[in-house]
Amino acid sequence: MKNKKEKVQNQNINYYANDFRILVSGGQPLSWDKAFHEAIEIKYFYEGRAMLLIDSDVIVAESGDITIANPYEIHTNIVNEAYNGKYYSLIIDLDFFADTGISDMDLRHLLLAKHHKFNHHIKNNSRLNRIIMRIHEEVTESKEYYRMIVANLLAEMFALLLREELADTNESNHENMHRGDILSPALQKIFNDYSQNITIDDLSELCSISKYHFCRLFKQHMGMTVTQYIINYRISLADSLLKNENQSIKNISETCGFGDVSYFYQCYKRVKGTSPGKARKQS
Repeated sequence: MKNKKEKVQNQNINYYANDFRILVSGGQPLSWDKAFHEAIEIKYFYEGRAMLLIDSDVIVAESGDITIANPYEIHTNIVNEAYNGKYYSLIIDLDFFADTGISDMDLRHLLLAKHHKFNHHIKNNSRLNRIIMRIHEEVTESKEYYRMIVANLLAEMFALLLREELADTNESNHENMHRGDILSPALQKIFNDYSQNITIDDLSELCSISKYHFCRLFKQHMGMTVTQYIINYRISLADSLLKNENQSIKNISETCGFGDVSYFYQCYKRVKGTSPGKARKQS
């Protein structure tokens, strides 16, 4: 009998608000299929033990440990009676700091363009533990000015991670880092020129490799095709404009690089599961 093919899903994250792109939760690990997403996912385990798979690392997290799944790293919980520890979870969008005024903390640039990766397993870092617990407390209570406090706590947390918990460039991740270096010019162009017509030919030429090699490397490194990534990035920007600006949907589609508004509707519904008009009304 043939084994059922294991699913790896691109997880859709539903944040609290489009201008506050963080999801904070807590509880016990759930048994999920392997998943990945563009956001960074951080868990602080405060009770019991847990087993996780992040990228190719099997991690046993004890009480007081932190685990981190970097953008596009496949991860899952391995759940049984012995490994059901309790945790606080933070899922943070790479553009979280875009509207906060904290200009030095561009996670998209740091983690995708500069290819920084954080250690998957952090032990004995009481300062980070306290910050995560405070973020969970602030979001749970949602008192006046809590967003400002959370933004500053996150800035402190990522500054500490960048200073103390960057993964070493060793033999196990050298190939992945090398792919990131090659793709960096293409990612920068997508981030800067998303409103313009971007072709795969242009991107591969920027990276000085063949179109075939570029497409293969991009999918290996980013977890999706070049076209999918550009569309998802444009839709993310369009979603922000829809919910925070009074521009017409046609203007938003053009601003975000969709020359044809009907194609924008099609892409938006495929990525977000609803139409742009309904998304705007719901917000």
